[in-house]
Amino acid sequence: MCHLKIAETKDGASQSIWQQSLNACIEDCYSALDRLDLAASCDSSSNNNNLRGKVLYRRAKALVIMSQTHTPHSDDDSREENLNAAAKDLLQLLSFDANNKEAAALLRSVRALHSK
Repeated sequence: MCHLKIAETKDGASQSIWQQSLNACIEDCYSALDRLDLAASCDSSSNNNNLRGKVLYRRAKALVIMSQTHTPHSDDDSREENLNAAAKDLLQLLSFDANNKEAAALLRSVRALHSK
């Protein structure tokens, strides 16, 4: 969450610090989801959907921010990949938390960005 907050408030951060924060956020989310999967396989009674939802939302948000950023290494293909990955995360989240308004709103934004 801290990495995402830094990325959301780009004003004071240099481009490299800002990009590193986004990358760190996405990497942390992958690690957290791996650990949640491991915990679920070890303890079938564990209900980790709440944590999984938070992680999926944060990764999706970081991917959307990254897709809107024009860096020397960005191109249309990476933008599309990021938007597709964000949509996939949000659809997965909404599959077990259909009432998540923030996720639904972000998914609408992703679809709007995707159509541009």
